[in-house]
Amino acid sequence: MKDVMFPPAKDVNAAGLVTPAQAGVQAVNIGLDPGLRRGDEGSRGDEGSRGDEGSRGDEGHHTTRPRLPAYLKQRIPSGETFIGVNAAIRENRLNTVCQEAKCPNRSHCFSRGTLAIQILGQICTRACGFCGEKFGTPHPPDPTEPERVVQAATRLNLKHVVITSPARDDLSDDGAGHFASVVTCLKEKRPQTTVEILTPDFRGRSDCLNVVFESRPHIFNHNIETVRRLTPRVRSRASYDRTLFVLRASREFGLMTKSGLMVGHGETVDELRETLKDLSEAGCQLLTIGQYLPPSSRHLPLVKLYAPHEFDILREEALQCGFLDVSAGPLVRSSYHAEELVIANEVKQSVVTRKISGNHLDEQQIASLRSQ
Repeated sequence: MKDVMFPPAKDVNAAGLVTPAQAGVQAVNIGLDPGLRRGDEGSRGDEGSRGDEGSRGDEGHHTTRPRLPAYLKQRIPSGETFIGVNAAIRENRLNTVCQEAKCPNRSHCFSRGTLAIQILGQICTRACGFCGEKFGTPHPPDPTEPERVVQAATRLNLKHVVITSPARDDLSDDGAGHFASVVTCLKEKRPQTTVEILTPDFRGRSDCLNVVFESRPHIFNHNIETVRRLTPRVRSRASYDRTLFVLRASREFGLMTKSGLMVGHGETVDELRETLKDLSEAGCQLLTIGQYLPPSSRHLPLVKLYAPHEFDILREEALQCGFLDVSAGPLVRSSYHAEELVIANEVKQSVVTRKISGNHLDEQQIASLRSQ
């Protein structure tokens, strides 16, 4: 890989990374809900029980959120599309990772008519230090959920749908069968919709992975989240090598394979390069890179704030590693504009196919592909 150094800038340090102090953050949380501890949300319902959150890290750390840089802010949502998405969620009794994980893009995505549907409930059996999901003892899977997911996708006329879930280590199959049921139902009843799944690691169990793989989602996504050194601190009951195993298994099965990486936990440039290389060698083809933003003052603190131009550099480095496409930016998340990454890859694949056959696509043909 070509050795690309982060260019110097007045707001970055010697490694090319914006430090919290330089951004006015001073190594504190800049989460969306200051003071809100995950699990202390009794008003949202009584699903499951809250549990010990000792693995969250930095327990008792309270701060006042400083002013966010302009590039980390979203407009207040409005419009019929936003209202329609919320209505579809309520009427079909669905959860979204956008809401459960307190994603900073949820208002923006709802206004565009896109969302990531979260199956298997609102409660996670793990308590990762970065994540806004509630932790505790979940309820059993709802057998009516696959059909309700299809109904929501139909009402919103989704061309691309992302299905995700909390970790379900409490289930005998870690939730693999339910994932497969949702994917199968969507593909049978909405063949025009591409299906992307963002899964937990199923504890690396090949039997569970094969159940999910056999449902043949269009994209299999499992996030590595952070670099090797920081994985024990950031991810509860997960391992860096297990994630690489899951991604490698997906690619060997023949699925389009995707992963996601957060920056801002204190990783070094060399560690990021190592992770990009490891993901590529595991067969990962699509990648998202975004800024870590603590969901609350009880989550892991922000260590580094990256400038927008640094994400452009990270994207170029990742592409040099061999990824088909990379989406990188301060507000990029695993499912953020996921359909655009799919379209971009389809266009790229079509261009390559036409070039091999000697028939080049013109700009009008490429625009037509994007609009389909």
